Amino acid sequence: MIEPVQAVPSGDLGLTHIALTVRDVEASVRFYRRYAGLHGIHERGSGTVRVGWISDLRRPFGLVLVERRIGPFRSWLARRLEGVRPAMHHIGVAVPTRGDVDRLCETARREGILRRPPRDAGHPVNYYGMIGDPDGNRLEVSCDQVMSVAFAEAFKDEAGRASGPELLEEEREARSRPRGDGDDR
Repeated sequence: MIEPVQAVPSGDLGLTHIALTVRDVEASVRFYRRYAGLHGIHERGSGTVRVGWISDLRRPFGLVLVERRIGPFRSWLARRLEGVRPAMHHIGVAVPTRGDVDRLCETARREGILRRPPRDAGHPVNYYGMIGDPDGNRLEVSCDQVMSVAFAEAFKDEAGRASGPELLEEEREARSRPRGDGDDR
């Protein structure tokens, strides 16, 4: 069972989402549910703009899928420019086993959306494959990547104590104290 994240009463801090422009919110939600295990958490909009938020429900972070319905000329122009627009490289999602990577990539191959078959790239990337979403973005499914090791190291200071979110509080306190030079900015 996935434990829900606790709501932060005054609003979230730090990295919260990545927004993707999509042609069809429902198709994108189905794709990310099937291949990344993401769940719909919010949707809104009508008329020309529809938005769907999806998340793995493990942390307050998600993808925001934005569908803009545009007129025939803008739609034609968007299709012509599609090949030259800057694209996001990929979104990474970890799965429990190499077998899961293989299964998802095989399903994607059968559906014609596999972009890179599974391969072992060695430590720290390890085993991964790439799948194309309905809008041409890529989803990396991986097993045994060690991003968490890099995060753990980033939150250690020279004394070996945690210094991630605590640093934000220390900085706020330091800013609220008067400076010793008479400048209270």
